[in-house]
Amino acid sequence: MYPWLEESFLQLGARAQNSSLHHALLIKGPVGIGKTDFSYQLAKSILCKSDTQKPCGKCQSCLLFDAQSHPDLHQVASEKQLGVDLIRDAIQKLSSKAHLSGNKVLIIEQAESMTESAANALLKTLEEPTENTFIFLVSAFPERLLPTIISRCEKVNLYAPSFTLCKQWLESQNIPGVNEDIIRIYGQCPLKIKEQLATKDGISFTDFANSIVQLRQAQVSSLTLAETWQKEAEQVVLWLQYELSKLAMTGLANNSLWALEDKLIKASIALQNPGVNRLLILSDMLTDFGSLMRQQTN
Repeated sequence: MYPWLEESFLQLGARAQNSSLHHALLIKGPVGIGKTDFSYQLAKSILCKSDTQKPCGKCQSCLLFDAQSHPDLHQVASEKQLGVDLIRDAIQKLSSKAHLSGNKVLIIEQAESMTESAANALLKTLEEPTENTFIFLVSAFPERLLPTIISRCEKVNLYAPSFTLCKQWLESQNIPGVNEDIIRIYGQCPLKIKEQLATKDGISFTDFANSIVQLRQAQVSSLTLAETWQKEAEQVVLWLQYELSKLAMTGLANNSLWALEDKLIKASIALQNPGVNRLLILSDMLTDFGSLMRQQTN
């Protein structure tokens, strides 16, 4: 278990051992802190045949779990929306008797992506669960869930680690490129940072930072950078927002800065639409940002 989630895991494990764990948990927190891994380890603990807070790793249940063939573990996941058929199929599996430990667990990943029909199909099971059944809804955006779903779940709030713990963990993984800027940009979410630093394709933050210096010195145009970066426009807008916050902390808080902050927020939303002109949006942002940096220099 990740060290920043250990305390929450042990608390829930103890409740499961004492038969006081709620049958429906909404496990929520920011992207990149390990919510899904947490949910599966908690499921493993609930299904384990040993009388411990943590899974023993040796019993038949744990061995089947590790082999991804446990008959009492069910999961729903999709890269798109979670439709009603997926949810109904999972509910049907829960209706049968447990095969091993007596418990059954259903994990719904990215639960906020359930369609309204899927959510409504789940409601009755949340209200009247079958015996010894646990349902985990994992979500980084719980506000997108139906209020009726939220009200029937116990909320498990998971948080990103402290800056120091995040940095220590990343360094312990021998991940190159870890620095304070990267940790702060990604909100101290270790797995998100690890993924970003492990990505070999596309622009790195270091390349971005060097290019921004060149933009300020008029050694490269905003259009040239936008043409190079347009496929990763969302990433670049996030980095520009971070650089803008650093400018604000230097005391450069004028109308131009606040106007650009507003434009970046709107650009971040607009870029979610696949039909927008990414080159135009990014070029506009970079032009304004270059002008703002030169104001600071002057």
